[in-house]
Amino acid sequence: MNFIITLTGPSGCGKSTIIERIMELEKKLGGQGIKFMPIRVPKYVTRPLRSNEIKDLLEGNEVDVMSVDHIPETCELKYQTYGKKYGVGLDTIISHLNNGKSPVIVINDVRVVEELKKEFPGHVLSLFLFREVPRREAFLKEAKERGNVAETETDERFNKATAIYRTYIENIGLFNRVILNPTRTAGSEDYAQIQIENVIKGILNGKISLKDKRNGKPKLFIIAGNAASGKDEIIQAVNDMGKLQATIIPKYTSRMQDEDDGSEMICQYVPKMSLMKEYEDNYMAELQRQEIVFQEREAAVGKDIEKLADVRADILKERRAILKPDKQFWMALKKEKEKLRKNIRKRILREAASEYFLENLDLFEKSLTQLCEIYKKEGYHKKGVNVDEYLCSQPDIDEQTIINLIEEEADVEYDICLDKLNRLNDKQLWKLYEKDGYHSTNTDVEACKEAYERMILNNFFEYNNAYIDLEKINEERKDEIAQKTKGQIFKVTGPAYYIEVEDKGLVMYENNKTLYGFEVSKLPEKVGFQYQQMLNQNKHCVLVASLVDIFDICKPYFDNNVITVFSYSEISSEEFGKKSSAGTVEKKMENFENEIKKYSEYIADFDHVTIYAESEFDKRNGGRTEELIDQIFRLFRFYSTDDKNNLL
Repeated sequence: MNFIITLTGPSGCGKSTIIERIMELEKKLGGQGIKFMPIRVPKYVTRPLRSNEIKDLLEGNEVDVMSVDHIPETCELKYQTYGKKYGVGLDTIISHLNNGKSPVIVINDVRVVEELKKEFPGHVLSLFLFREVPRREAFLKEAKERGNVAETETDERFNKATAIYRTYIENIGLFNRVILNPTRTAGSEDYAQIQIENVIKGILNGKISLKDKRNGKPKLFIIAGNAASGKDEIIQAVNDMGKLQATIIPKYTSRMQDEDDGSEMICQYVPKMSLMKEYEDNYMAELQRQEIVFQEREAAVGKDIEKLADVRADILKERRAILKPDKQFWMALKKEKEKLRKNIRKRILREAASEYFLENLDLFEKSLTQLCEIYKKEGYHKKGVNVDEYLCSQPDIDEQTIINLIEEEADVEYDICLDKLNRLNDKQLWKLYEKDGYHSTNTDVEACKEAYERMILNNFFEYNNAYIDLEKINEERKDEIAQKTKGQIFKVTGPAYYIEVEDKGLVMYENNKTLYGFEVSKLPEKVGFQYQQMLNQNKHCVLVASLVDIFDICKPYFDNNVITVFSYSEISSEEFGKKSSAGTVEKKMENFENEIKKYSEYIADFDHVTIYAESEFDKRNGGRTEELIDQIFRLFRFYSTDDKNNLL
């Protein structure tokens, strides 16, 4: 099979590199017995060749543009950006297709991509290339590194990149796949190369279809991605603003309810009703007391309209500030959990019996000499480092540099300062406490942990009668489940499975030792009742589930009307370049690497990507959440039409 490949993306996203990777696939796939013959299709452009393009030509390399004074009349596909005209001839593309080749074209105009898809239905792979959102400072830095680049040209390239990024958001449904080409650390793989190879293979082996998936029927959107990638914001937006367009599939979960959980989460344990009644009474009593005060303040200003307006504005703020029952509950729970965290910290500091002990280092209170002495201790520097030699070779070293070195290199098995200890969350604290040397030899850490959890559970939660006992199902059907999940990769493709219980068909899965399940069919007919509801209401449905095998498990129960979305949270080049050991950056980078690797390997399973990042445009227009919401609602709208653009 041969097809057209279009590449769209801003300057600096790696288009030239991706083209090289595509061209290399002919030989690589040929060695695997897969026929694929890509060929570059250069565009005509009414601008002079850039210095890097001239250099490529002189070195015998191909470029994707031909500089001309006027675009030839034979070019049916034309577009213009910032005064420069571009053109491609259909005859060239058709000739390559007839010869069994796959034309590769860089096109930064969605109208041309649409025209190609209309002219060659089911034979166009449209790719959007993304590295990071355009930032002017990054363009200025790049221009400086290139040399001899005028500031006007830099501004033009930045403005063009911003426009292309907005074009993606506004036309997100148009692109078959997104190649995520992030800034890489030294140890990172070439994720873009992995992605492009898996996309091409996906088309050639039939995993990816280039046919338009719009068929006039509602879709199940499955949102996947790591924590803080925008999944929760999408769910919140659907609940708040998108009820006419989509509904949320409710999920059962074996954990306690969280503050951020909406009605879509059916948790095993929910806030204790007696406690909520107490908070409700407190709220109503406080509200009644304040209402008397509010009435007196309104009466005091009489008929003075301006003063009355000011008073009512203040009253509105104060009324909203009165803690509602649910807020009182979560605040009380938060305080209780902080008490328990303090208790664990005290235990760690009191019981730790490692060679160097845990101590409050107070690094910022130490002199340069004292900091150097701390750094010299084994455990505070990387193994194999000659500390004295290193310090002697750094005459300009200062206190902050030493502090950074200690925090970066200190082996947590030997030491951790109190400041770091205070930043650890519950899970991290328990993980540290479980390690040998951080608890007394006669302490049963697991029993201690269970006692803390039981205390929280007994004081704040009660069993939810609407919950389906997932643990019981998991235990009683473990042999059947083991067969169903055989070969799945934990936390990537599984464990995920369809299982029938009484009158329900459930899709169940496990994530971070917590079970989840959602109902997809009614027995004994195995009717896909969720999909039937979608048809009856003429609405899309949204499900958050990151395990790849769930996608295919769901398809039979939604008549294959499943759209998969990877929720991507960008890490900027600045974050990659940080030398700090700040926990949030380190954790974010670790999660980022894991998720981008998963996406790269399973890109064929993801139809679309939502990008959760703050652009220059965003900063002026309300923040990155609004831009994320814009993307998901544009996807809803895209699939609310059929391939003839008729509204549902």
